[in-house]
Amino acid sequence: MMAEELPDDGGVITIEMNLKFQELAEKHFDEIDFGRKIKLLKGNARELIDEFTGPFDLIFIDADKVSYQFYYERSLELLSANGLIVVDNVLWNGTVLNPDDQKAGALHQFNETVANDDRVAQVLLPLRDGLTLIRKK
Repeated sequence: MMAEELPDDGGVITIEMNLKFQELAEKHFDEIDFGRKIKLLKGNARELIDEFTGPFDLIFIDADKVSYQFYYERSLELLSANGLIVVDNVLWNGTVLNPDDQKAGALHQFNETVANDDRVAQVLLPLRDGLTLIRKK
């Protein structure tokens, strides 16, 4: 839906590692008029992100939770001056307050890092599984 609202020269780049979801995405992109605005990169986001030069106006992070800190730092480098980073699943079913596994612990640390990062302004929205909006100061 993001691609549908973009101007003709706008585009969406998405990364998917799972073969099943790659095929599903391609099928849907081929069926919609604005699918030409979407570029699907297949593979590991940790490896593919280094191919980007930016700047990007919007970066949506919803990848392997243990690597959110990595994606955050790299996204700050790629973000345009007035851009926005949107991070999904930051509450992780409420387990981030008392982490009981590696993902919850990583998300807890990520949330602490962002909350204390003087380079950004941020707000955590308690919608569903948590969504954080981040912009550079």
